[in-house]
Amino acid sequence: MPRDPIELSLGLRLRLRRQALGVSQADLAEALSVTVQQVQRYEQAENRMAAVTLVRAAQRLNTTVAALVGEEVTAIAYATHRPPRPTRADAAILLANYQAMSPELQTALLDLSRLILEKGVALDGVLQRPARPGGPADDADGE
Repeated sequence: MPRDPIELSLGLRLRLRRQALGVSQADLAEALSVTVQQVQRYEQAENRMAAVTLVRAAQRLNTTVAALVGEEVTAIAYATHRPPRPTRADAAILLANYQAMSPELQTALLDLSRLILEKGVALDGVLQRPARPGGPADDADGE
């Protein structure tokens, strides 16, 4: 049975946060009162985390449950009315979610992405049209 995309994202965020802080799987396992193997299973989305375990993980990793489940970034974006700048961690999460999707959803997402690029890209709240071949963006060297 394929792993749930939400669980994959949680496991990835857990691992990335742990690694960013230099916390070993053994240290995290001790804080959660589980084995190192169990931490590995959480990070690989092979086992689900109980709510209390998720709260303890957030405390040990000096973050919030919202950040671990991917909700905090959304809250920050709404509060500032500006999308957050994507990081390598965000790209890894996107890739993990994409790989967990059915082929039909993957195709739909790619089609949507292409449509957005064709129609224009929003930058800092202003709609920018993509540069056309031979247009001003291609003529930067004056030729």
